[in-house]
Amino acid sequence: MTKTIESAAQVDTGGKRSVAANVSAAARSIRKHRRRRIWLMRSMTLLLGLLCALSLAEIGLRLFVVQEGKREATYDEILGWRGRPYGDGIYARNSDNIAVKFEYNELGFRDRTVPPKGAREKRLMLLGDSFVESLEVDYGKTFGAKTEDLLQSRDSSWDVCVIGSQGYSTAQELLAFRKFQPLVDADLVLLCFYCGNDFQDNLRQRFAYLDEHEQLVLPANTDPTWKHVARRFQRWLYESSHVVYLLKNGAESLSSIQFAPESKLAMERSHEYQRSITQKLIQRLQREVVETGGQLGVVIIPSRDDLLAQNSDKVEFMIDLCDDQRIPCIDLSRQLAPEHFFGVDLHFNEQGHQVAAQAIEEFVADGLLPFNDVAQLPFTSKQVSRND
Repeated sequence: MTKTIESAAQVDTGGKRSVAANVSAAARSIRKHRRRRIWLMRSMTLLLGLLCALSLAEIGLRLFVVQEGKREATYDEILGWRGRPYGDGIYARNSDNIAVKFEYNELGFRDRTVPPKGAREKRLMLLGDSFVESLEVDYGKTFGAKTEDLLQSRDSSWDVCVIGSQGYSTAQELLAFRKFQPLVDADLVLLCFYCGNDFQDNLRQRFAYLDEHEQLVLPANTDPTWKHVARRFQRWLYESSHVVYLLKNGAESLSSIQFAPESKLAMERSHEYQRSITQKLIQRLQREVVETGGQLGVVIIPSRDDLLAQNSDKVEFMIDLCDDQRIPCIDLSRQLAPEHFFGVDLHFNEQGHQVAAQAIEEFVADGLLPFNDVAQLPFTSKQVSRND
């Protein structure tokens, strides 16, 4: 009987311990769940506050601040980027009192709509970078628009098409010619080469490089779809958000960190390499222009700093390159002076555009078309092989 009572007492004690343990475990679970809920609520509150702050900052920047240097660009799988078709905006540089409204056409370039070429029409393609895009002055005052006006005053059959975007290298300009020549059908292509940074821009390995045999290679576009999607989103975010644009540019200016898209990263190469790849790119462009039935000319644009320093080394190299390849060229350093450029922006001001337009119009009108046959070109298909 005593054993039975002790056994019952042990069972009762064990049961109480079991219940106590369960209650304790339940309490711990409740406290843990509560801590999770508190952490989640705090995180959500913080995130919501951050989103509200960013939204207010975005609205404030859009309403009260004009973003300097901002344009409307979109990702392009072949070219890396170009203007957003039918995009518009205001290009501003406070230091030079620049605040210019701009619009892009259906191709994403600062030009009028490009209709099919007429039977009796003569078409000139201006191919280049930011000097051709010319966001710093009103469209009607750009050298592209003025060149068209001057040519049409002599011959109404002329039409000028602008194919150029900020930051383009010669390789990208070659790719842009390939992409848009079927639509533009240019009789004359003028490559506008800016001696200030085009040599360095030609070091972007994504678009072109020289192999171990010093042969020009234009890499095939074989990136997976997810990379194109990621680049497109990155470009969209940068161009669409004033906050992201400001944070990126501010971080880059205050540190050595660069958030540039992969397509803008350049190799470290010697001046000899820069000039060699530039020569081969222009050779390739010359051949492909002639193969489409057109003619190539080069407009050599000096930098304002080189004009100030009276340094003509880069210009003379380009003149010699064109002479060697028998490409007609015009050296704008003979007509331009430092006062034809903005002080900080370093692009043409209105007077510079006027001077450039007059020089180019005379260059075209004087007749610069010496070649009509690919066989006459000063290089062979072995020297420059096509990589489609």
